[in-house]
Amino acid sequence: MFQKIYNKCRDKNIIVYLPDDYYQSEERYPVLYMNDGQNAFFDDQAYIGVSWGMEDYLKRSGMKVIVVAIPCAFSEYGRASEYGPWDVESGTLMRDDSHEIIKGTGEDYCQWLIHDLKPSIDRRFRTIKDNTAMVGSSSGGIITAYACMKHPNVFHKGAAVSTAYWLYQKEFIDLVKTSDLSGIERFYFDVGDKEGYDDDSLSQDYLWSNNEIEYLIRQKGIDYMYRVFEHDVHSEACWRNRVPVFMSYLYGGE
Repeated sequence: MFQKIYNKCRDKNIIVYLPDDYYQSEERYPVLYMNDGQNAFFDDQAYIGVSWGMEDYLKRSGMKVIVVAIPCAFSEYGRASEYGPWDVESGTLMRDDSHEIIKGTGEDYCQWLIHDLKPSIDRRFRTIKDNTAMVGSSSGGIITAYACMKHPNVFHKGAAVSTAYWLYQKEFIDLVKTSDLSGIERFYFDVGDKEGYDDDSLSQDYLWSNNEIEYLIRQKGIDYMYRVFEHDVHSEACWRNRVPVFMSYLYGGE
């Protein structure tokens, strides 16, 4: 079942998925915050008409998790700014010669989650406050990885899907090396070997950047899973197929 919450601070209509037995029990549930939440449940609202099918998976698996689906900012460069932990040139993002600076406001987004949205969700619903995870893909994966590495005391679990680490490779390398990641209970990330479709150079950027991050995370000794999916491109259709992989790793189940 779903509830809609309007957040005035960020001007967002947020969809909250509750397990079917929520109102028939006193059970408390872990919470998964999902970036690009417009793609979480409904095909007719998803970017390419294919959602991640989160409701179907949760019902099929019997997994009891509250999912908070947060839509992205839809203005020009709004998503890149909201999910970007650091400033970046538009040309790096668009792979062209433009030099407009996209202001990275990802830490502001994390602070909003930690101090506004999460407390509101914890007050309104029966949550397990210390069992909090985040998931996202592409730029949504960037902010997921950042949130887990920067705030592991809050986001103990994360799934960063097809993450474009290469946009901020140096910054992520420094973040992994200098951060105490011992608060992370489980961290999942993956990449397809055809993220760039016919652009082999872009596909290689995704692969080498994820491989480098995997090498560094391995040195930290945390519980993580890294997967490379052959022939997978950068699309919701591929990410939908990975839902059982990262959800079973984060929470157990099928």
